[in-house]
Amino acid sequence: MTLAEAAGRYSIPPDILQEYRSLGFAPGGTVDDTDLERLGTLIALHDLGLTAEEAGKYLRLTEAGGCCSECLRILDRRRAECLDDIHRCESQLSRLDYLRHELRRGQDGK
Repeated sequence: MTLAEAAGRYSIPPDILQEYRSLGFAPGGTVDDTDLERLGTLIALHDLGLTAEEAGKYLRLTEAGGCCSECLRILDRRRAECLDDIHRCESQLSRLDYLRHELRRGQDGK
């Protein structure tokens, strides 16, 4: 099927298609099952917060011979960033809960 048909059928965003082509995949403008799997991976990598550069590097590395230590480093780095975000949000929630508690305590004391 063509890239346009795949985009319509599977709701693939145009920027993902453009990035996929810029990485050298689907040069003839047609895609097969392997391309669809790669496109799904590319979408997932972006959903996980990887940059276009990181996602492209990941795809190129996996194409060169399967999963490797560099792919794991890319994923581990993003995982660490996600954990940092979670910890930052947990800290904010604790402070919000403290402020809410203080306000409620002040209202009960009136």
